[in-house]
Amino acid sequence: HFSYSSNRIADIIFHLIYSHSSLKQKTFILCLKKIVNTMFKFYIITRDLTQNYSHFNKNSFIEIHIIFSIFRIKMFHVKHFYFYSQFILYKMKNFSFIVFYFLFSFFKLFHVKHYFDSVQENLLLQFLSDKGITLSDDKLEKLYEYANLVIQGNTQVNLISKNDISKFLSRHIADSLMPFIVLSQKQYLKSGMIWADMGAGGGCPVFPLSIVCPEIQFFASEPRHKRVLFLEETKKTLKLDNLTIVGKRFETSEITNCDIISCRALSRFEADYDRAQLGLKKNGLFITFKSKEMTKDLMNLSDIHFIDYHLPLETQEYSLVIKGIYG
Repeated sequence: HFSYSSNRIADIIFHLIYSHSSLKQKTFILCLKKIVNTMFKFYIITRDLTQNYSHFNKNSFIEIHIIFSIFRIKMFHVKHFYFYSQFILYKMKNFSFIVFYFLFSFFKLFHVKHYFDSVQENLLLQFLSDKGITLSDDKLEKLYEYANLVIQGNTQVNLISKNDISKFLSRHIADSLMPFIVLSQKQYLKSGMIWADMGAGGGCPVFPLSIVCPEIQFFASEPRHKRVLFLEETKKTLKLDNLTIVGKRFETSEITNCDIISCRALSRFEADYDRAQLGLKKNGLFITFKSKEMTKDLMNLSDIHFIDYHLPLETQEYSLVIKGIYG
């Protein structure tokens, strides 16, 4: 049986192993630690219920549901909760449903702890909703998992500013999805397109884009070795088969025939656009991210479009700059 002391010892051991592990190992350790802690909570609740089964009622069921929710295990969709609780409480006459409930929760809908709060999730969801975009639960969870990996990896490799860690979803993920939002609204994106991102850095925007556009083939060029290792490891963890990491500068990457080329926070527009010409097919799109203030000098260029937008919690206005005809 689990005990409070053994659970505490397990926490200390996990902490010691975690501090000396690789990124991939850390993800596994976090999962393992969650299993141990969840089983401990599960044992305490079920022990109390079995000792006094006559008092088991709807409130007890909800208590179990809350315990699992605290550990981010989504047992059933909220809209089905009432139906399932009634079914289990009034149709099943034995205690075995708890074991079934635990196994179903763990094997089907187990999630790793997120390194951001629910406010960030809500800000991202509201941002997407305001743009008329709804993502599947699988895509959202993969975006959250990517955010976890960046925040964890930032302790070893300089991926993002420390000031942006607490607002990674609302600042970086939301921003990265703007090309997808704009081009989807124009029905420009097609299956089989090739999209390259120059200077991928920590993976924004190419990782969020490859998550929400699995039918498009993405290339991420990044010359810095440590970041390449992070990108490769993150790609494997997220199982992004539509993404290829190229550990070179874009000019020497030999990436060609692209329908779209993007870059974020790289260089001047003119320099980035000239660099993109090496791999952009005729009538392809070049996309970059700028603050609205920085777009004033670009107003006189031909075939250029500016889509202004605000990000949650940010005071300045941003602009997605698209060179080419997209709709």
